[in-house]
Amino acid sequence: MKATILVDSTRAGNLKAEWGLSILVEYNRKKILIDTGASSNFLKNAEMCGISIKDVDAGILSHAHYDHANGLETFFRENSTAKFYLLKTCRENCYSSRRFHNRYIGIKKGILEKYRDRFEFIDSTFTLMDGVTLIPHELDNMPPQTEKLRKLGHVKGTLLVKNGKNWQLDNFDHEQTVVFETEKGLIVFTSCAHNGVVNTIEDVKRVFPNKKIYTLAGGFHLHRKSENDVTQTALYLAQTGIRQIYTGHCTGERAFEIMKKYLGAKLYHLHTGLIMQF
Repeated sequence: MKATILVDSTRAGNLKAEWGLSILVEYNRKKILIDTGASSNFLKNAEMCGISIKDVDAGILSHAHYDHANGLETFFRENSTAKFYLLKTCRENCYSSRRFHNRYIGIKKGILEKYRDRFEFIDSTFTLMDGVTLIPHELDNMPPQTEKLRKLGHVKGTLLVKNGKNWQLDNFDHEQTVVFETEKGLIVFTSCAHNGVVNTIEDVKRVFPNKKIYTLAGGFHLHRKSENDVTQTALYLAQTGIRQIYTGHCTGERAFEIMKKYLGAKLYHLHTGLIMQF
């Protein structure tokens, strides 16, 4: 298994960086694209890395935010066959609360309808292919044993969805995690983990109770969290037995440095152009 970070907030060499995330995974002779970043940069970087987006067999949208979905139209123009898998709760209705207005941060308006034949909507834990599982998350449905961990990574009050004329706090029922099974263990891609990377891991453990997580990779949405929340997250991660943790995008450099104190050599920077082999 091989994973290439096509887009992240940190660049390397001549590759383009942006506030977004896109990951190309090669697994059992299949190519799977997780997210498309905030623009067409994922395609430009793929070409510079010698990767053909035309050869992608399936796409996965982790959640309905622009920095993961804005490259969808570029993908569909470049690749004429692959389906994109997303939760049926993904809609064009995500906003960020600002002092004087709510800013739209969702999937580009009209994309879901324009390319409706290219989307596969799912509503529960889903096996994409042998060894690849998509796990949905929702803050409201977390079990009692993780109640004390609810706030870790969850940006309460700033992210909204609009249903008709009504504004509601986003519970991120449109977010999912991607899990690959390997001989070394589970490889877990979180993308943003808006409901907390702790809760993400707990969900993975419930779906795979007898398997160990070998690698955790993605954004943890800690860039606006307190030092205490970041520390508590790091302490949790330190006792999970996860061998490798790659993080970037919405984690933030400050949070990374705090976590590094507790996770040491098992914590790595996620960056554009990074190649991970498993």
